Amino acid sequence: MAPDNWHHLEGGYYAPGVFHLYLYDDFTRPLPRAQAREATARLIVSPDSSRQEFPLVLNRRGGSNDTYLEARIGKLPFPATMQARVTFQPATPERLPPAPVTTRNAAPPASPAAAPSVPGALAAAPTAAPLPADAPNPAAAPTGPDVAAASGGSTGASGIDAALVPVPIPDTVPEMLAQLQTRNTQIKMFIDRGAFASVYVPAFQAKDVALALDGKKGDLPPDRQRIVGPAVNRLVRTAYLLDAFGDLGNKQQISDAYAEFAGAVRDIESAFPKQP
Repeated sequence: MAPDNWHHLEGGYYAPGVFHLYLYDDFTRPLPRAQAREATARLIVSPDSSRQEFPLVLNRRGGSNDTYLEARIGKLPFPATMQARVTFQPATPERLPPAPVTTRNAAPPASPAAAPSVPGALAAAPTAAPLPADAPNPAAAPTGPDVAAASGGSTGASGIDAALVPVPIPDTVPEMLAQLQTRNTQIKMFIDRGAFASVYVPAFQAKDVALALDGKKGDLPPDRQRIVGPAVNRLVRTAYLLDAFGDLGNKQQISDAYAEFAGAVRDIESAFPKQP
């Protein structure tokens, strides 16, 4: 998350030496191209004791889901340390993410929109702590990418952390709610076990499910729609807090964030009608 507490950033370093900076709004939706056009940024690379700067420019083509800033920075030895300094609008201060990020090698996505779906981190493929072998399954009969994403941070042949592969969202509201509750249960289990570094995986997967449920609220009465929007907003915000506090390893902070996260889950569930 950017220091303005609204924008989210995601960086990817791809062969042959190209860096992409993806920009998102507070709901981690791709920033509209018109807004991305107002942003200016530069990438600071420190491969050794030297320091190099590269301007990041808007890609020349692309729709709303494949808008990004890019720079050709050449091949770097790994690990490589980078910082992005970003101005989101003219006459606004230049923003610097809280800390430089060390990146590891990653295979390029099939398309820009297929980049690892963890906005807020300037990393091509961060290593996640593996989830315990007996972690709850994401669904009654999990298969395919869902299993890979929920089973831990193993890195596949592509070089991309399996925990960062987007999990398919179910088509029906009852299935979405069931998946949301499963992620909620996983988070609590990891906190209880002290596996704080693993919390971000189900937290970000729950975020994606919650955003999908937000898209379904149009079928609800107005009074229930007014519950869903703020609850989804709280869940998205606390998912990022869980990620940050998980890295810090502070149990009190992560427990407090989870209490708000779980409350948001309950509010979302209460807004949708119970299925027979």
